[in-house]
Amino acid sequence: MQTEAERLQKKITNKTLLAKMNFADSLVSEQKYEDAITVYKELLGEIDKSYAYNICETYRKLGNCYWYLKDNVNARLHYEKTLDYCTTNKSVYEMLASLYTKLDCKKTLKYYLKSIELGADISYFTSSAWLMMKDCTYTQEKLKENFEFYVNKFRPQYLEKMPAFTHKKPNPNKKINVAYVSTDFYCHAMMSFILPILEKHNTKKYNFTLYSLDDKPDAVTERIKKTGIKFVDLSKNNVQEIAQRIYNDKIDIVIDLAGYVNTKAFWLYYKPAPIQMQYLGFLNTYGMKEVDYIITDEYSIPPKMAKYYTEKPFYLKHGMQKYCFPHPNTNIPECNIEPPCVRNGYITFGSFNTVSKIDDYTISLWVKLLNEIPDSRLLFYRTQMHEEEMARLTYLLERHHADMSRVTFENAPRKDTHFKIYEMADIALDPVPFSGLTVTIETILMGVPVLCMNHEPLQAKGTARVNKELGLDELICYSEEEYLQKGKALATVENIKKYRESLRYILTTSTIFNNYKQIAEDFEEGFDKIFADYCKNET
Repeated sequence: MQTEAERLQKKITNKTLLAKMNFADSLVSEQKYEDAITVYKELLGEIDKSYAYNICETYRKLGNCYWYLKDNVNARLHYEKTLDYCTTNKSVYEMLASLYTKLDCKKTLKYYLKSIELGADISYFTSSAWLMMKDCTYTQEKLKENFEFYVNKFRPQYLEKMPAFTHKKPNPNKKINVAYVSTDFYCHAMMSFILPILEKHNTKKYNFTLYSLDDKPDAVTERIKKTGIKFVDLSKNNVQEIAQRIYNDKIDIVIDLAGYVNTKAFWLYYKPAPIQMQYLGFLNTYGMKEVDYIITDEYSIPPKMAKYYTEKPFYLKHGMQKYCFPHPNTNIPECNIEPPCVRNGYITFGSFNTVSKIDDYTISLWVKLLNEIPDSRLLFYRTQMHEEEMARLTYLLERHHADMSRVTFENAPRKDTHFKIYEMADIALDPVPFSGLTVTIETILMGVPVLCMNHEPLQAKGTARVNKELGLDELICYSEEEYLQKGKALATVENIKKYRESLRYILTTSTIFNNYKQIAEDFEEGFDKIFADYCKNET
């Protein structure tokens, strides 16, 4: 039992420590972070271990100081130390998620989900959704379950602000009002796939409207406007106002092209159009009961997989996409017919996709392939690749015992055209499970074959879908064993030279680059059928 003298001593000590804490806090307010760190560390050695809250707070404040100093390593270390004493501070999880973003996808996701559990806003779900799609441990069934869970969790917050809309009985003979909603009506990869549809739509048969949720007008925006389709700028409107405008315009069918790129997608909660669809922008289910259809093809979502999507698949007859170059000044250089293996004397595998798509499983697969082909090299080229991302890739490569003397990182932009970057590889490798699409098409255009895995979820099928359309089944793999066998067979100078000489012709004469009217007609046939079904069910 404590004596009065011991209690008095503890009171004096605590008062001294509080003064010291206040002093350190004042140093932070004066932006004297190094000095504050010194004082906080002294405090850690003096605080009674029974005062867990004070220890926790001191570690948190140390984390803040290191964050201000841009010392991310120590910031992560000290924020994570707070978790030994307290696991209910939402802001700590938010900071840790931010600090791990370019370093460790799994930890980032873990901290995002914990922050949501503690009350973080819906933006943490949208970020989490993309990370789940890049993680091989998430099957399509698991993705659907998770997306539905979080969408249902946040729905009441939106419907408290404004109720969902109801719709009158439809007139089956009316001219159908169709709208597209996008954050990307400018020079963005999405427009390579959307312009072939918009420019070939039958504007006499349907009333079309484009709702833009981002304000970045450029030459591509002007090309979009030349279609004559009504263009509405909603970039400054909130979610409720977006939904209200769509409802006021009496839209019958609305197609969302963005998904969870940000929180603006949640206008869909309000069901402003009686028929809501999604296409291409997110590449998986939204998990949202308010979205009726996902536009796809049977290769991308086989009928047996349809039950793992909240939306009903609407299958396009002639494939999931067409492609065009949206910018009028796109410079497509001639292919260099001589691949690098001829002058180098070894095979170079190349990765050109965003680095966040590359995680442990992909690296393990690539290292195995590298080991199968003596003297081969692996090139990572991405102009937006940061040092922390290179450090993460290095860690993963070393974890799988890669010979780092055979690995190169490049992030310097080309002075001529980015298309020439692809020619630095003999064979391109597609990440798993979040496949490339625009990068795949550009790589093939420069005569470089893209080896890929065809995994279960929709986002894993982009490159496989392109290769399938081009008749390049020898580049599509369904197991690790097949991947290594096909990769090894592919990696000869003779094969690589054949691809260099033929791939551009195969691509530019394919259905992907031609007969753009076909996909617009597939969409319109869908509009007629879906609207007719809706009218039949509602009358």
